[in-house]
Amino acid sequence: MSNPYPLAVYEVKTGRLPGWANEPIMLTIPAGSVTGVLEDFPVMVKLSGASGKTAADVSKVFVALGSDANRKRICVTADDGITPCYVEIKEWSTATQTAYLWVRVPRIDPGLDTHLYLYYDPAHAEMTDYVGDTASETAWNVWDNGWEFVGMKPSGGQLLDSTRNQNHGTIYGATEVDGPLGRCLSFDGVDDVVVIPDDASLHLSSALTVELFSKIWAPSSSFWDIFYWHDGAKVFTDSARMALRFTAPTDRDANIMTAVRDPGNGPYHHAFTAGGGDMAAYFSGSVVGTRTYTPPIPTGTTGLSIGGRVGGIHATLMTPSFVALSSVARSPAWIAATNLSLRDDLIVYSDPGAPLTLAAYVDAYEYLSWTRRYRRPGAWKCQ
Repeated sequence: MSNPYPLAVYEVKTGRLPGWANEPIMLTIPAGSVTGVLEDFPVMVKLSGASGKTAADVSKVFVALGSDANRKRICVTADDGITPCYVEIKEWSTATQTAYLWVRVPRIDPGLDTHLYLYYDPAHAEMTDYVGDTASETAWNVWDNGWEFVGMKPSGGQLLDSTRNQNHGTIYGATEVDGPLGRCLSFDGVDDVVVIPDDASLHLSSALTVELFSKIWAPSSSFWDIFYWHDGAKVFTDSARMALRFTAPTDRDANIMTAVRDPGNGPYHHAFTAGGGDMAAYFSGSVVGTRTYTPPIPTGTTGLSIGGRVGGIHATLMTPSFVALSSVARSPAWIAATNLSLRDDLIVYSDPGAPLTLAAYVDAYEYLSWTRRYRRPGAWKCQ
């Protein structure tokens, strides 16, 4: 007996968030892009004429919204197309049709495509409960998963901290330039530095992750301090390596983790993790070294500095776009995905298909119901 309810192709598609005039843009993290399950993961979303892995043109967002003032009339939803995600607007320019956002993704599974949906409508109310500028209370929610400092936006003489800790750094000498993630700081290698006051959130004795996405030039002297806890630990570079060193009182080189340094055509993502007696160093998302150490991690009590030490001591010539400190030792999968995200090589931008209609649900139900009732034993198999 043949099935009277023919079914050509029925593909279940996401719902649509009501009240938005424009069809959303679909952001896909393809299956296989990450190597482990990631939860509450911040991804960089670049909106421009050449965005993501395929250099897609999504400039229609700026045309539709019309001005920078409408930048918060957007919404990024999770896989279901309905649940809003938290968004930080790091930078938005209608004039250049370029924006840099950070979105907190609830879950990324390596075996599945992960979809996000970007809605935009100049007539919609501002989504201030979920979308905010850097250092706003709303944007803090993007960085609630163990982040203690995230510095990527210079503003008003400060390097703003994106986390709710508000560990804003004072800029001494470093100047603003254009970088791969928008405006960033350029350190001259002479006396430029960013100083962050001491705070309990920076006392990381159990575990930590230090990350840097930057172009770094070769030191002209013995070594440069890139990230320096005044009496606890530091990340430094010399002519051959990048390293995380714990400044132990009895043996300054007892706890040192060496990584490949910038070959000279960066920017590159460098990361160091420590926790439970294990240290690891990463370069461009891959592990390049491991070793053990004796806990706890030494902690400083006088704040930290970026780009060297106050007074031009071991000053670094670099242009960092992203500097971050976490109170957890991030997994290899997390570090690798962050590297791809910073390079705008994690997301594919496209137009979504039409949402599934009620009629399609009814037809699919009738087809499957008939098949279950009349199928021969063993006949219902994938062809």
